[in-house]
Amino acid sequence: MTRTPKKLKYIADQIARGDAPSYVDESEVLAINQACVSPRGLAIEKAKFHDPDDTMRIGAWLRTGDVLINSTGTGTLGRVGYVDEGVPKNSFADGHVTIIRDSKGRFVPRFLFYLLSIQQEQLTVECAEGATNQIELSRHNLGNKIIEWPSLEEQQRIADFLDVEVSRLDQLLDGKQRLLNLLSEKRRSLIANAVAGNLNPGVAPCATDVDLQSEVPAHWTVLPLRRLIKSLDQGWSPVASNLPAAHGEHGVLKLSAIKAGRFAPQENKALLSVTDMPVGLDIQRDNVFLTRANTPNLVGDAAMAEEDYPSLVFSDLIYRLRVKPTLITPQWLVFVLISDSGRRQIEAEAKGSSGSMVKLSQDQALGLLIPVPPLPEQIAIAKHIRSEAKKLDDLGKVCTTPAVA
Repeated sequence: MTRTPKKLKYIADQIARGDAPSYVDESEVLAINQACVSPRGLAIEKAKFHDPDDTMRIGAWLRTGDVLINSTGTGTLGRVGYVDEGVPKNSFADGHVTIIRDSKGRFVPRFLFYLLSIQQEQLTVECAEGATNQIELSRHNLGNKIIEWPSLEEQQRIADFLDVEVSRLDQLLDGKQRLLNLLSEKRRSLIANAVAGNLNPGVAPCATDVDLQSEVPAHWTVLPLRRLIKSLDQGWSPVASNLPAAHGEHGVLKLSAIKAGRFAPQENKALLSVTDMPVGLDIQRDNVFLTRANTPNLVGDAAMAEEDYPSLVFSDLIYRLRVKPTLITPQWLVFVLISDSGRRQIEAEAKGSSGSMVKLSQDQALGLLIPVPPLPEQIAIAKHIRSEAKKLDDLGKVCTTPAVA
C-alpha cells in the first residue's frame, strides 16, 4: 500500500481554534467544549448554552465531518472527536477545541479521526507548547505534523472497516458497563436493606425519610451522630504537590480517597513541607472519614481506615469521626452513612451557593440520625454486607480484567 507523506496543513482547508462562548442558562445554541469531545462520539449533554443574541461573531460552527481536538490542559489535550450527522446544527466549538476541516475531498475525515485518536500522547509531545500547567495545542505545530496518507480509496476502506469493528467493541463495552452498573446497584440495595434491618433481598429498602425509628426493627434505637462519637475533627489545608507521596514522604488525603465506603490511601498528594503540620491528624485504624465539601451527589461520602497510616493526614475538606465503641462500630457507621437513608439526610442538609459545590457543616453532620442495633447485631450485619459485597466486587473484577490469550 503506497502512502504519501504530507503535512496536515497542505491537506486540510481549516485548522482553527473555536470561539469564546457567552454563557446563558438556556439556549438552542450549543458551545461544544472539551468535556464533549470523546472518541466514542460527542457528548452533547455536556455542552454549554450560548447567548442566542451573540452569534454574529461566531465562526466556528460545526459541520458534519469535522475532526475536533482538545487543545488545552494536561491529560485532556489531544483527545479527538468527530462531528457526525446527529450533532445539532446550532453548535460551535469553544476556544479550547481545534477544528480540522476538509471541504475539498482531499482526505477522508473518519480516517484522520481514527489515526489521530490513537495519538493523544504523540500530539501532546509534538504539537503542544507552554508550561506544564498552561499547556496548549499549537495550531502551527499541528499543521506541520507529517501524516502518511494512503489513497482516498484506501482511506475510505480503512475507515469503513474500523466503523464496523469499533461499533462491535463499543457494544461489548456498553454491555460490560451495564453489568457493572447492575452490580453497583445490587451493592447499594444490599447496604440499604441491611441498615434498615431487612436482610431479605426480595423486599425493597425501607423508606426512612420521615420517621426513621418507625421504619427499623423495634429493638433498635435511632440516635443523632453526636451521641455516638467521641470526636469530630476537621483536617488541614497544606501546600502539596500533584504527585502521591513516595516511600518516606508525608501525604495528605484527596477527596477521592473516600468513595462509597471504600478507603483508598493511595489517593493522596505529597506534602511539600511538614514543618507546620499539626499534631494528631495522622490516619489511624478505625478512623471514619466523612467528606464535608464536594458536589451534591458526593458530599458526605464515607469510609474507614482499616490500618494505621502514620505518614498520611487528612485535608480540611474531610471530617474524621472517632466512634464510642460501646455504642457503635466504625464499619456500621460507614454503612449507614453511605446507605440510601444516610444519603437522603446528607443531601437534604448540605448547602452551598453553587450548585456544583456544597458543604456539610459540623452541626449538620452531628445531627444526622443513625439507626443503632445492638453491637452483636451490628457486627453480624456488617459481616454479611462485606461478604456479599466482596462477591459483587469479584464479579466486577472479572468484567474489568483483560482476558489472557
